[in-house]
Amino acid sequence: YRDEDFFLPEDDTVFETNDELVLLTDSKHLQKLRNRFIPKTAEKSEGEEDNEVGRNKQEGTGL
Repeated sequence: YRDEDFFLPEDDTVFETNDELVLLTDSKHLQKLRNRFIPKTAEKSEGEEDNEVGRNKQEGTGL
């Protein structure tokens, strides 16, 4: 989404700040997506990371 409008990216699309992405995938690819899009920080404990993933699932992001 960009400016609340859905669009399908083309080969030359450049994503901009505040664009929203919808990713559809098989569940076997979820861990790779989490590793790519959820930053790991040294300050977070393992329990905090688990809570963040749980919040994302509740919000519908699933990551």
